[in-house]
Amino acid sequence: MWNYGNQAFVEEIWPEAADIESSVYFALMLTANALCVAYAPVLADGAVVPDSWKLAEIFQARHTWSQFNGGNRDEIGADGYAVPVYPLVFAARDLLRPKSSPLSRLR
Repeated sequence: MWNYGNQAFVEEIWPEAADIESSVYFALMLTANALCVAYAPVLADGAVVPDSWKLAEIFQARHTWSQFNGGNRDEIGADGYAVPVYPLVFAARDLLRPKSSPLSRLR
């Protein structure tokens, strides 16, 4: 996992992660990492994992948790206020493989 041992950083981005049972949290992060690794370009040996990839892993884990925990109800917020969330899978993909303009290839 790209965020292994960095739970404080994960909880800054995704505060609800602190309330998830540790075995479930670990499974979510492993699953998110597997999906992100499968989609991301290959890193050179010894290269540092970009911070954007670490964010993508968190976004994917949060998306998986919201679908698993809330079903079709795309809301997060245990305080009585509903905050709609959108599938962040596209955001994770964009962090792993930023889109480029087709015009930049015309040079």
